[in-house]
Amino acid sequence: MSYLDSGGSVYLEGVEIGYYHAPGQAYNYGLWNYLGTLWLGDGNSTNNVSLVKGQNVWFGTGMQFGYPYGQLPDSWVDILGPAGTGSAQPFVDQTNQGRVVSYIPSGQPWRTITSGVCFCAFSEDAPLSTQQRLMARIMGFLLAEDAIPPAAVVDVTAQVVGVSLELSWAPVTQDSQGNPESMDSYVVERGTSPKGRWTPIGVAANPGFTDGGSDIGDPAVNSYYRIRAVDTSGNVGAEALAGEFDFALNTQ
Repeated sequence: MSYLDSGGSVYLEGVEIGYYHAPGQAYNYGLWNYLGTLWLGDGNSTNNVSLVKGQNVWFGTGMQFGYPYGQLPDSWVDILGPAGTGSAQPFVDQTNQGRVVSYIPSGQPWRTITSGVCFCAFSEDAPLSTQQRLMARIMGFLLAEDAIPPAAVVDVTAQVVGVSLELSWAPVTQDSQGNPESMDSYVVERGTSPKGRWTPIGVAANPGFTDGGSDIGDPAVNSYYRIRAVDTSGNVGAEALAGEFDFALNTQ
């Protein structure tokens, strides 16, 4: 706690991380207050987690990892929840129980991540859900050194291919001030008007996305797309728009 008080950020993980430090237990010295985390349960001796699912909270957005169900890293995996303002739940398991909590304390220079699952046991689902990409996000979150969003996406094209719409755009390599950018991904959203309302439909690791929505090719419906770049710190750039133009459709 002294390290946190001096401004240091912390990542803590472990399958039994919560029990002994929880209220009423032997090592309850107020640690959970510093972590913005609620310890909700001890988990089972085995058969707890088979999937680690990212939520719409940075650094989990768009990610999903397999987890070794019934094996050693799956023993006594603690159930964790956010504890009020500044706390969030970036990852849950296959039953939507919380397994990871992030915390940005108000008025403090430090941040924390508390995880009941083991990073080294995550099974990748490339190209988006990789350990390398997740660790870059985690470091961006903890260090909080980058507050400048990426530049706007440019050169967006939309082409109907069969019953799908293929979107493409130029890669973003700079931030909004023209400096080199550490890029993570692109958020893709769909609406029926260029003014929204926008529905998230995917996170693309690279400059391109294929939408197979049921309205593709329907002359009665125009689909509009909003694409925004996201850097490793979770900063989101300005939008670029693309539309499905009925006169250009070819679904033969």
